[in-house]
Amino acid sequence: MEPNWTKVDFKNPSGQQAATGDGLRSAHEALARDLSISLSAFLQSSVTAGYVSALDMLFSDFMKDKAPSCFGLAMIRPQQCRLLLQVEYSVLFPIVGIALGAKLGSFTSPERKPTEIELQVVGLLFRLLLSDAYRAWAVPLKTQLETVTLEVEQRPARTFAATDQVFVTRFSLSIGEHTGQFSLAVPATLFGGAMAQDDAIGQHQPESGGSPETTLELMMPANVALDVWLDGAQMRLGDLMQLSEGQIVKLDHPVERKAVCTLNGTAGFTGQIVSTGARRAFMLDDFAG
Repeated sequence: MEPNWTKVDFKNPSGQQAATGDGLRSAHEALARDLSISLSAFLQSSVTAGYVSALDMLFSDFMKDKAPSCFGLAMIRPQQCRLLLQVEYSVLFPIVGIALGAKLGSFTSPERKPTEIELQVVGLLFRLLLSDAYRAWAVPLKTQLETVTLEVEQRPARTFAATDQVFVTRFSLSIGEHTGQFSLAVPATLFGGAMAQDDAIGQHQPESGGSPETTLELMMPANVALDVWLDGAQMRLGDLMQLSEGQIVKLDHPVERKAVCTLNGTAGFTGQIVSTGARRAFMLDDFAG
């Protein structure tokens, strides 16, 4: 089967090429899974995220998208560059509405800009999206990115010049009957080094026809992200904004209910939270995947 992507050529001024090597594509697919988990936990409602595409293009071409959207401008380090977030209103307002206490399906997306109160929720949402993106990009970039400043609902024209080449990653978001896209735009040079490494690996690594045992042995040093999840509580945004150090948030998770352990975002085990001295631990009970 022919793959539906090609490696990017950052020297190509036309910029109309699919832009992921194996490593970067895997990172974006993992990011989609993480977004589904994080947004569902944030809203206590099921949110589905899917990886759509990653393209190298001119910023002017990116701005041709006319879908009403909310933008965020982030300054990131250590690369000291700008990052632009875009979330279409069609899915942004349902997310904000549920975060503010509305019931899923009880409203329609308004044709207006977010209010000041809604923008506070958007700021929390954008920081959550950036956190997941940085974690997914840490492997191909071989560094951990960090947000220096984040400005919400900024005019996107301030971010890049029309002739700048940008690397645009798009994801689909759906919550109930509401769907839309979430996009990240960064300078094309940010992933240039990762692409060059993917090309070099592809050119110099011979195909392996080893046994399953050999493959398993090679995989053993790989790191797996292990997370343990408890059902969380629901609270009003006003109460959330007033939380301070020392206050306690009661979780709606009965002691007898098992916790779920995920491996790279996929259910792996169920078990119980136990104590080991002054620390908490997870005791495996059963395989859940």
